[in-house]
Amino acid sequence: KYSARYKDKVYYLTNPLICRNWAWWSEKAEVEEAKPLAEKLAEVAEKSVSLSPPPAPKKQLLMLLIPPPVLVSEPEPRYELVQLPPVETHCRPDWETWAYSGYHQGVQSVNKQNWDRYYGGNISFFPCEIQMGKGIFRAGPSAQYVGWKGGIEDKIGYRGDMTLFGGEAQYITGNTKDYLKVLYGTKRGDVWGETFPYESSENNQMWALEGSHQWWYGRKWFNEFEVGARLELADSGNKNSSIAGVPIGDPANNQSLYSVRAKTEYYTNWPFTLTTENSLGYRGFDQSLAMEPRAGVKLYDTVEFDLSYSWVEGSQNDMAGAHIMLNASNLIKSLYNVIKTKKEVGK
Repeated sequence: KYSARYKDKVYYLTNPLICRNWAWWSEKAEVEEAKPLAEKLAEVAEKSVSLSPPPAPKKQLLMLLIPPPVLVSEPEPRYELVQLPPVETHCRPDWETWAYSGYHQGVQSVNKQNWDRYYGGNISFFPCEIQMGKGIFRAGPSAQYVGWKGGIEDKIGYRGDMTLFGGEAQYITGNTKDYLKVLYGTKRGDVWGETFPYESSENNQMWALEGSHQWWYGRKWFNEFEVGARLELADSGNKNSSIAGVPIGDPANNQSLYSVRAKTEYYTNWPFTLTTENSLGYRGFDQSLAMEPRAGVKLYDTVEFDLSYSWVEGSQNDMAGAHIMLNASNLIKSLYNVIKTKKEVGK
């Protein structure tokens, strides 16, 4: 938005596209920028050609009575092009990183001893931003990891993890953000009997497609909205199940997942924001439809705590949950800016 030079530095004031907080940074001034403005204008004036027409001769009274002579057309003046120094554009890299964890506990009479916990994170790196229309476009590599562990009635235990790699593309304007991720990787899982000799292991190659559209208004009530979807498909894999060492056929080999979600920040008053979210999807591993509404609070636009209740139609495994999500990249950037500002003030 604005820039100003003070001593040997140039200070910039910006209005970021995503957040609603003014930001600034400083850079060491170039040697050419140290020249006074008057001196730069004088250099340009020396290279320029004056386009002012020559002064008209004074007309004598006698010449007013003589018909004007026929003028011979002269060639148009040639103009010299003054080449100004090119404007430098800065390609600033950026990155986004999230970490999350959660816990579910059974709430029905038939599954009160069921539980699971999960943990994971994702990271995306954007080498450069490209101005496109009214916003910016950026794309780069992306990775996700999630692990889980749980138990069913103290009789069955299970654990697994999924690692995906791919890319993410984003388009950001002053009040919207769209992203699309395409990922590919491996999903592994193990199930075993706690009180009987059952064992099962599975390894699948997975495709994941995830995207969302986000928009906001810059007000306290219903400030931000987001809708998104995620699709997971098993490409190929194998599953081995046995009881007391004897192989058996196991029908629970569908690792697909389909889900849609909607989220809103329904009240914002710095430093906290109240949020609600609801997701609806199909889980292939237990062939069930599941809906999980959430309500939570986000602090400093960095860490969010949620409580949820999931209705599961099919396996009848309703569960209550607690979740935490950390915008690690936002936290690291904020701490860096605070430390950098203190150093600048100290100088």
